[in-house]
Amino acid sequence: MSKKHRYFIIVSHCLLNPATRVHLLGRRYIFAEKVCDFFLHKHISIIQLPCPEFTAMGYWRNPQGRQQYNNVFFRKHCRAELENYINDMC
Repeated sequence: MSKKHRYFIIVSHCLLNPATRVHLLGRRYIFAEKVCDFFLHKHISIIQLPCPEFTAMGYWRNPQGRQQYNNVFFRKHCRAELENYINDMC
């Protein structure tokens, strides 16, 4: 008996849920719909990662760049957010 292959893709949160993006950035709901349709049509599951910016600073945060997020607090927060997902995928 052969095993059935099961595939999944790991996707950033804002790709599938543009509502969590920084309030000043545009929304791309049509793109999110196309991404979902593409993978689901091919029977590929979608694992949506949490948005570390949203969980750390909330919806009404100011846009920040790489330099502002390059700090101990944010790196620790990201690591903690990903830990369970990594364990599940392994």
